Amino acid sequence: MVKRYEDNTDNPSLDAILARSRYRSDGVLCNTGLSLCKTNGIETAFDPLQGGWIPSHVIDDVRPVRRDIPFRPRPVAPSLLGGSAIRLRSWLVSDVARYHALLDDPALWDNMPETYPNPLTLDQAAALIEIANNSNHHQVFAILNNDLPVGQVRIEFDDDGTDTQKAEISYWIGRTHCGHGIASRAVTTFASKCLDEDRNLHALTARVKTGNAASLRVLHKAGFIEDGPDKTQGWIRLSKTR
Repeated sequence: MVKRYEDNTDNPSLDAILARSRYRSDGVLCNTGLSLCKTNGIETAFDPLQGGWIPSHVIDDVRPVRRDIPFRPRPVAPSLLGGSAIRLRSWLVSDVARYHALLDDPALWDNMPETYPNPLTLDQAAALIEIANNSNHHQVFAILNNDLPVGQVRIEFDDDGTDTQKAEISYWIGRTHCGHGIASRAVTTFASKCLDEDRNLHALTARVKTGNAASLRVLHKAGFIEDGPDKTQGWIRLSKTR
């Protein structure tokens, strides 16, 4: 479980956040910490490994950048989904305004494991697009409906490469585009493509926040079966095998 700043409480001090001796392994910021950063003009960055926001000045003691590990492209490519108007492609820099409009929604973040930055800025949105397109352990695609981005799907592989037979699927859909079957079509086809086109994969996992019945239905339609509670309290883990 990800640690939170200042002794795992929800009331971090400004001094603790500003400290130049703070490390990445100290954990991501809670909502109070994010508010303090915003109020005091402290730059933050999204940490995809820990799934949350950290002060940009922290010392990275978690995963030093290794230039000797080449990017391993995966065979899952942007494509039409089931011959419909729904398709996938990578996020583009030109998508930033659209991406920001979809994602800067506290109701959407209520069902995500990450903390809402309150608000999400355009600069943060641009940084998230850059992270999405530049990683050796995940692939991220925008979900397009009639060529308009409406959400996202992601497949994330084990960060250190030790478990190449399992990966996690996640997704989100902009709130105004929910209820039209877009998520079900995108997740069902994307999950099948991941397993069909990467023969090394034997299983996919997914997590749903307890009480999120809509996402549970989407994953059930895609062939995922509940495995029981996730290690993070308040979440359910599901899996899909070949």
